[in-house]
Amino acid sequence: MQDQSADMSEEDRQAKLNEIFAQYGLISPYSLSEAQREQVFKLLTESRELETNAEITSVPSFLIQGKYLVNNAEHDSLEDLANTIQYLSQKKD
Repeated sequence: MQDQSADMSEEDRQAKLNEIFAQYGLISPYSLSEAQREQVFKLLTESRELETNAEITSVPSFLIQGKYLVNNAEHDSLEDLANTIQYLSQKKD
């Protein structure tokens, strides 16, 4: 796509982007109202500031009781992750 984008008109690029968003069940930025675009921009700005202020450079790893390394990718939510950490921290071997 990147190599082809130089040969595409702005309208073709917009159509392709709309197609990609639709393929994944997402709303294209071109379909957002002005108020929605402003809200998205505000949230992105806030998240960048939070990331910068927190100095986040990687995904944290959790080593529980010196022997259990929690696989973050296997959890669907923060609550699931917290439950696993709590369970492992209370586990007696």
